[in-house]
Amino acid sequence: MRIVPGTPDQGSCPAQRRPKLTLILVVSLLVALSGCASTGPHDEIKDPLEGFNRAMFQFNDTADKVLLWPAATAYRDFLPQPVRTGIFNFFDNLYMPLTIVNDFLQGKGEKGFDDLTRFAMNSSFGLLGFFDVATPLGLPHEDEDFGQTFAVWGMPEGWYVVWPIIGPRTLLRDSVGWYANTFVDPLFYIKNSGAKWGLIGLRFIDFRSTLPSPYQIEEIAVDPYVFVRESYRQVRWNKIYDGNVPEPEGGSPEDEFLFGDEPIGGPGEDAPAAEETPPPESQ
Repeated sequence: MRIVPGTPDQGSCPAQRRPKLTLILVVSLLVALSGCASTGPHDEIKDPLEGFNRAMFQFNDTADKVLLWPAATAYRDFLPQPVRTGIFNFFDNLYMPLTIVNDFLQGKGEKGFDDLTRFAMNSSFGLLGFFDVATPLGLPHEDEDFGQTFAVWGMPEGWYVVWPIIGPRTLLRDSVGWYANTFVDPLFYIKNSGAKWGLIGLRFIDFRSTLPSPYQIEEIAVDPYVFVRESYRQVRWNKIYDGNVPEPEGGSPEDEFLFGDEPIGGPGEDAPAAEETPPPESQ
């Protein structure tokens, strides 16, 4: 093999090893920083980065109000519901391999084969997933990712952190899990950059259109930052335990708030009002 002078051998190029070394160092630092952080669903989440997190939360909230929510609203107004449902189903099916891989990594073999069957049916009979033909046949949508897998493996969640644009995560488990998810993300393997980023943008706007308005949280929460932090953690632990979060020892009002039957925002508008006890009749 002829080596051009001044060009390092590709087999031992330090530049090729540098990304792997950087990743190892970053993960090691995250482990060191958050190794003592809470690992249970009923432990109080550690938020020593609250100053940074609130700044990032404000940045994301402003970007959402100025750019993302208007784009999602226009998307929802422009496209009829059947088209949006088809797009949502397509992306849901596109990311089923991520769920299937993590099913088996978590030891959920039966669930993994069910999701594999769902993926095959929707990819073929559902025309690449635009039509969900599997759910009516008893194969509902499932959602697994590497953050949930790391939780099953015993990795601590780490401190709470808010990343720009990406949003809330836990510093160790969900941040590293989010990075690991990209290796099973089919959109990142598209060669054409225009098509790749176009699909990523469409997926992002479609997902944003399914979420509530940013102004809704401000209406129902005294502190939107704390509301989002606790809501995020509730959703993640429910996913980790597949909706069956174990009861705490002794229980507490806070645990009921986090994992009770009612959502964090309280009962919906259609919930029946509590019956009033009539005053005792005077003797």
